[in-house]
Amino acid sequence: MKISQKKIDILETVESLINKEGFTNISIRKISKAAKINVAMISYYFGSKDKMIEELFKYRITKVTENLEKAYEELPEDTSPGDKIEIMVDHCVDNIFLFHPLYEVMSQNTKAKKSCINEIKKFHSLLVRIFHEMIKDGIEKKIFTPKGELEILVGSMLGTIFFFLRNSTYPGQFWSGEFTESNKVPFITNKIKTYLKLMISLMLGNKNEC
Repeated sequence: MKISQKKIDILETVESLINKEGFTNISIRKISKAAKINVAMISYYFGSKDKMIEELFKYRITKVTENLEKAYEELPEDTSPGDKIEIMVDHCVDNIFLFHPLYEVMSQNTKAKKSCINEIKKFHSLLVRIFHEMIKDGIEKKIFTPKGELEILVGSMLGTIFFFLRNSTYPGQFWSGEFTESNKVPFITNKIKTYLKLMISLMLGNKNEC
């Protein structure tokens, strides 16, 4: 996805406003003021607020995909398959939760969600490839003895992550003594990471326990 630096600056300003104030509370005028550009420039680059939001979704999903691919490629060659999976689970959860306020907007905007289908497919394909390669490496090194259908592993992982993205108040029903608004994201992400690592380790029969 090729995009000019000026558009990136505007999109990141919009994302920052959504994170702070929520989507319904921001206007084109407020965006132009925060981005230090005139309203006409927003129309020039995006055409409308809806189109701008679609561009923001595409940009963020593409960035998450790029971040994960870069993290995977930079793993040291001598990292064990089990450690690689733990590291990539951490990266996956952290990167997806970077845009949790934006996801709430996206989940309510069917048109914008459909416009991002290619970016979503690329993201999913990358995860499938990465985990396939790590699992294959572990099997060849006789570290993993898989149990169950590995083809659904990525789907199970993403289903867990996106369930908590869609239901941000859910943890408060069970961990009310620990869960607060101020620690919401780190609390949820740590719980998800711990669960996913255990689930994957059990599925893979990891001899070097994750």
